[in-house]
Formats: sequence, C-alpha cells, structure tokens
Amino acid sequence: MFLLSTLTIIMSLSDKTKKAMEEVGLGSYEIKVYISLLENGSMAASEISKQSNVPYSKIYEVLNSLVSFYFLTSPFPYRKFP
Repeated sequence: MFLLSTLTIIMSLSDKTKKAMEEVGLGSYEIKVYISLLENGSMAASEISKQSNVPYSKIYEVLNSLVSFYFLTSPFPYRKFP
C-alpha cells in the first residue's frame, strides 16, 4: 500500500510537470528529451535518441528548441547544434 501510494504521487507529479511543460509550449519530443536528460545526465545525441524514444533525425532540432526555451544551454554558445 505504501509503495502504491508513493508511486501514485510520483506519477501524478510527473503528469503535472508534463502538463506544465506543455502549457509553456513544449511538444512531446521536447518533453521526452528533457526528462531523459534529467534522469540520465549528459549524453551523446544517439544515446538521447535511444533513452527518450525520439527519432535520431529529430534530436538536434529538439535540442535547439530546448535551448531556445532556456531549458538547456548549448555547449557551443554562439552557434546552434548541427
């Protein structure tokens, strides 16, 4: 019972967080990538794609979007991701 109620609280916080991120304009790919980075830390683009289930062809677009929303900082401050 304790585990179930704790899990329910964690899931509802996660749902509330996702909803808040949608309200500021993030799409599903941005949310998946951001949460994956929070959970796993710094990763290569290919690993971000695997962990977040976002197509590799979209990863750099999504990373640039997260930078423009100030959720991430670019390792190259004067240029966009490739």
